[in-house]
Amino acid sequence: MIALTVLLAMASVAVASVSAETDFDKCGKFNDVSPVNSFCGITRLMRDYHVFTGDDKSNFRPLDKVSRAEFAKILVVARYGDIAIEDWTKLDGATLGFKDLSGFHWSYPYIKIAKEKGLVNGYKDGTFRLGNTLTRAEFAKLLYVGLPDIAVKVAGAKTALKSGEAKDLISSQWYYDYMLLLNFANNTASVDPTLTGASLEVCGVNKLCPERTISRLEIAGALEKFHSVFGQTIGYLDVPVVVEPVVPDITNVVSVENCNKIKSLSDMTATLIQLNIDLSILNKCANPF
Repeated sequence: MIALTVLLAMASVAVASVSAETDFDKCGKFNDVSPVNSFCGITRLMRDYHVFTGDDKSNFRPLDKVSRAEFAKILVVARYGDIAIEDWTKLDGATLGFKDLSGFHWSYPYIKIAKEKGLVNGYKDGTFRLGNTLTRAEFAKLLYVGLPDIAVKVAGAKTALKSGEAKDLISSQWYYDYMLLLNFANNTASVDPTLTGASLEVCGVNKLCPERTISRLEIAGALEKFHSVFGQTIGYLDVPVVVEPVVPDITNVVSVENCNKIKSLSDMTATLIQLNIDLSILNKCANPF
């Protein structure tokens, strides 16, 4: 009887917690994203891990293009988390080694870190070009250049390439390997019908569009896959969270075997919610068979 009472209490707390969360909270507290958007979960992840924090009006702006200056910050936070950042008002851009940088700019500390980590080299003429918008090819290289075991991952991505796919990808291009990885992570731009009055540009069937400018939403989607597909840590959390290891074979079936798996979890309710299992199973598993 005690065990049943405890299980019911845990389930009630979990359900109350979920129901108390507003639509604004669910999508990362961005005013222009709601649960009807298919990318709501991605923007929530980006906010939780401090990769995207929105503009001064708390908008995510999914279709906006991203400048190289903006991406320097996104990349450094995504790859290195809560890293110490210099005071930008004391960092002279002339010391960064790019011909077109001098004086002060908020992005210089991030550019400095990205360069020191080998993530950015600038253009062949020695410039960085702060205001240039980022292409998909440039983004793919900046994201994947430091990926562990990259040669193995590229070989796997190449093997997984479907016949007729990536018709505009040429092996002699500098971005070939990186675009293969972006394609493998399944981040080819698709139209989201919930984006009212606008859509992501599509350049053609089975094309990867390496030279097309990339949007904030595409970057967020690729970073989510960088985390989930390639197993890389992104950003940082305010409070460390202990996540229950995923047990993929737990189901909604009430059986001795399934219930024992549930009872072995250190955080039953959180894990069941993560696996989309009906919490009523806690009641059912508490009763003797």
